[in-house]
Amino acid sequence: MLKLNEFRDRAHKNGVKLGHWDALYNDNVEASFVLMFLEVDAMYILFSKESLVTSASNNIQDNFKHRLAELIIRTLDLCGELNIDVDKIMKKCTIEILTTDPFANARTMMQKILVLHDLITFAVTDDTGSRSDNDNSMYDSESIVRILIATLELARYSNIDMKKYLKNVIEYKEKEE
Repeated sequence: MLKLNEFRDRAHKNGVKLGHWDALYNDNVEASFVLMFLEVDAMYILFSKESLVTSASNNIQDNFKHRLAELIIRTLDLCGELNIDVDKIMKKCTIEILTTDPFANARTMMQKILVLHDLITFAVTDDTGSRSDNDNSMYDSESIVRILIATLELARYSNIDMKKYLKNVIEYKEKEE
């Protein structure tokens, strides 16, 4: 099983190193959600192109894979900042979340991407459920982890080995100065 807490720690350490969390706490959390929305919007634009329907361009597939990884990294970085134990929540929610296909009613890739957008919106606005171990957090841990679960599911649907790709992207980002 993919141990996301390890990736969370590495993504957050890199986010801190790059200064993502230097300003005021709430502004940065909100900015993190905005960047997550931008990744999903970029995916939506990729799949709204008619060329994708008619051909499986490697460039588009690579871009899509990179956007999925960026969304996961941004979400993991946020989990690190909010002190969310991703692996613990995923285990806790296995029956409720993992056995429920988040894309059950989404027939097209664009609809699946819109589900991700809705999950981010819900995480921003949800004021119920479990909080992170950080008592100051106003965000629901399970709602944020659902974004990760759905993104990993979308990668699986797209036949992308996200564990391997994510490891490579994080290693590359760790080397950035």
